[in-house]
Amino acid sequence: MESTIETNHPAPGALYHAHTAHYLYSAHPTRGGADRACISARMAARHHGALDLTARHANDGISKAQLAKCALVQETIVLQRIRELAQSAAHSTPTLGERVALNAEVGQLTIEMNRIADSAHTAQQQPRTGHCTSTAFQVPAIDDFTSAARTMDLSTTESAHRTLRTVDACMAQINRQHAQFSTLERHFFGAIAHL
Repeated sequence: MESTIETNHPAPGALYHAHTAHYLYSAHPTRGGADRACISARMAARHHGALDLTARHANDGISKAQLAKCALVQETIVLQRIRELAQSAAHSTPTLGERVALNAEVGQLTIEMNRIADSAHTAQQQPRTGHCTSTAFQVPAIDDFTSAARTMDLSTTESAHRTLRTVDACMAQINRQHAQFSTLERHFFGAIAHL
């Protein structure tokens, strides 16, 4: 899972601030109280601006983590339906026509999984505040759901059991990624709380 957030906050300004602070608080004879107050006010404004930018970026991260978690919940619902169909095909004796109908529904559910992944990916490409330069959260949870979907076949009892194992593996991966996004979200909330 890729989870990166890069900001466009300039780090070279730190050296300037250190130099200005040293100059401001040194006993330089040409600086009066009004000059020092002006410089101090400018430094405070820059500092608050940087904190505001950091909070906006953290809020962007929270929004994207929540979007990813929502997509994972939708994927779980689809996978649970595929699992129900696979259990039905594995533990009963459906007719050939019923197996064809089960496979058709699994095909439609696979299309729905891909739609969920595409819409979540598209939504995550649009930063909420317009300041974040790079954000990448991978959704769907299944690294290569297309290849997993190819193995989902309910035409025989054995293939239905294979489909059950595939769905269980996908759901386990979704649960792990949901926990990771929840942790990431808590970290962003913590970052905002400590600003």
